[in-house]
Amino acid sequence: MAGPPTPDLAGIVNLVGRLMEAIARADATAVDVARAAGSDVSDDGAPLGVKTPADVPGVEQVSVTRQWGGEVPNAAAITLTAGVRLPQLEVHLGAARPIPGVRPGEQLVVLGGADGDATTLAAVDASGDVRTITVRRESD
Repeated sequence: MAGPPTPDLAGIVNLVGRLMEAIARADATAVDVARAAGSDVSDDGAPLGVKTPADVPGVEQVSVTRQWGGEVPNAAAITLTAGVRLPQLEVHLGAARPIPGVRPGEQLVVLGGADGDATTLAAVDASGDVRTITVRRESD
């Protein structure tokens, strides 16, 4: 029986870059950001989110949250399968800086610099696997 596909690190890094570019655009909507993931978008009209499956091995889905009361994207969360390690991402996205005070067994880090229009965060579980990468839009 075959296990989950091996994560495509280059594809994941490319996806992060596309989402960062899309979410930083001044005229971006949550649907626009979800479309940057390259798959069909499911917008059920919920006030806070849009989801899309990703065509990248190792990525389960991309969820984009909206800012309250509109279509402006707040953040895009990439849910990963097991097998992506923080040092692999640091090579491509920059050094990780820990954020204190998260849940036991989980580490939250900022990847790279936070001086642009978007910040990249990663949630690392107790086994050392990165479970979520979040691209957060910085306030205008």
